[in-house]
Amino acid sequence: MYRVSAYQTLANTRRKRGDLLGALLDAWTAFDLLTPDDPRRNEVLISMAETALEIGDADAALRAFTQVLEHSLSLRVQVAAATGVLRARLLRSVRFQSSMTAPHAASPALTIEASVRPAPVAEATDALTRSMGRVESLLTREAAPRERAYMLLTLADGARCIGEIERARTFARSAAELADSYGFHDYVFRADELLAQLTVASAAVAAEESPDPVRGRVLAHAALVRLRALTTR
Repeated sequence: MYRVSAYQTLANTRRKRGDLLGALLDAWTAFDLLTPDDPRRNEVLISMAETALEIGDADAALRAFTQVLEHSLSLRVQVAAATGVLRARLLRSVRFQSSMTAPHAASPALTIEASVRPAPVAEATDALTRSMGRVESLLTREAAPRERAYMLLTLADGARCIGEIERARTFARSAAELADSYGFHDYVFRADELLAQLTVASAAVAAEESPDPVRGRVLAHAALVRLRALTTR
């Protein structure tokens, strides 16, 4: 028992110092010291999955989070795993990668591009939607306030990724209100940052959808109209 705790502490220390691969090795040692039926294995897997996300290996993180989600009965651990699955899928999404700004990046360590295998857009959207549904179902249970705020923030990121800006804004506002009421200042800051990004995204969408009078006049030119009227044999 003491050896397990020692290796977990060492793994956490290495992770804080930026030695992510060393942290994984120590975490694996702690994992192997536990019996297969020990629920603490799930917590070690969560820690390793979080480290994998920091490294940038979304596939490894997704496998670990999914295994925990399938085996753990603890609500606290399920929340961590479900939000982790969603975050890993966000990392794999091409659309999310292109929309991320530098201040919003999860970690400066996300530099191993080859380990992030982007999924096709349609497949990624379906997977994200399913993952969001699982997180939303956990919101109906009696999770701790901080866990609820974290779920709402993760859902806001998910909704933003699939283009549901208003839904993302609703999640972010709910997270901000909950975090503010409990004094979770880090989550309040994150929610405010996300709401600002959503405002920019809404403006960009509106600009794309608004008619361009110059383009309209060009497209209405007789020469182009005639070309579009051509038929092929």
